[in-house]
Amino acid sequence: MYQNFQQLKTGSNALQLDITESSSSNIKRHIDNEVTITVEHETRRKRKIPNSSSTVPDDLRKQKDRHGLCGLKNLGNTCFMNSAIQCLSNVSQLKNFFLSDYWHQMINHKNPLGTQGQVAQDYADLMSDMWLSNKNSITPKRLKTSVANFAEIFTGYSQQDAHEFMHFLLDALHEDLKDDTNDSSPISKLFYGRTISIITCVSKKRHVEQVEDLFTYLPLTIPTEQPLTVQQCLTNLSAVQIASSNSEWFCSKCRKKRQSKKQMYLFDLPRVLILQIKRFNYGTQSTTKITKFVQYPLELNLTPFIIKGQNLQEMIYDLIAVCLHTGSLSGGHYFTYAKHERNDQWYCFNDSSVTLQQQDIINQNAYILLYKQR
Repeated sequence: MYQNFQQLKTGSNALQLDITESSSSNIKRHIDNEVTITVEHETRRKRKIPNSSSTVPDDLRKQKDRHGLCGLKNLGNTCFMNSAIQCLSNVSQLKNFFLSDYWHQMINHKNPLGTQGQVAQDYADLMSDMWLSNKNSITPKRLKTSVANFAEIFTGYSQQDAHEFMHFLLDALHEDLKDDTNDSSPISKLFYGRTISIITCVSKKRHVEQVEDLFTYLPLTIPTEQPLTVQQCLTNLSAVQIASSNSEWFCSKCRKKRQSKKQMYLFDLPRVLILQIKRFNYGTQSTTKITKFVQYPLELNLTPFIIKGQNLQEMIYDLIAVCLHTGSLSGGHYFTYAKHERNDQWYCFNDSSVTLQQQDIINQNAYILLYKQR
């Protein structure tokens, strides 16, 4: 399971590109627009979840209705897990799905890459406690135990990477809920996107091939120049890569290894976009952290980065959650800013503490950004 989810990690590039109708039609869009609507209506009908237009009082100490404003107790350096869970808890489509009874019907007990529904069950129970119990804070021990049973790195109580935990959790849920007939799940329909790599053979004939890849997040490398924004990082992903002499690409038309130019482009965008700001450089002896401020917008327009030829409308994304990291990787701390669906207020989820975020949510310590398609 742990090795399997690592294979989904991929960097993706974004730029406009003209493609022919034939090549565009061969790539089918697999994000299901109806799942979200169906699940949200199912959730409100069965569990009577209040409509998102209702409000939550600002004074958390006096309010009786704390749906979703529930802290997670630190079990001992488990802030990385708490922060990742709070980010995903505020993805309304995902939360509503697990608050419904529909997810039970989708468990794939025969999938050897899944957890036989164990992680899905514990995650659903946790969402129920966080959104339906009115508790100030709860202990996410069962979910941690089930995750650790399938990913040894998360055993014990040492500090780990919040993004790695989030990525594993989503992959485990995907495998638990996957439809074997088409390899899709509610997770893939929400979080999976697709890139196209255009590889050009550096020969006189300039052969061109296209390679498709799925992604569950986009890694944003931090360059050295100033100023720096998320949009600049996305543009940098489109930089042309020249294969070195020791990593030449095998051209199927030339039938031999050739030097090549490779460029990656966004094609199929997910409903929920996860961006990882790559702050950690992992060396053989030590890990260093890049503390540079990366400016991120509340509203992200991805239209300029989409391949032409899809006849898509403007693709606007709204920021819904930010995972932040302070200090070093081994001794630092994770916490989350997230926008509550019922009043559009931002809250700070810091382990067992949940407070209204009065200050600006644009923060130098941002590590993971979650955007929801408008």
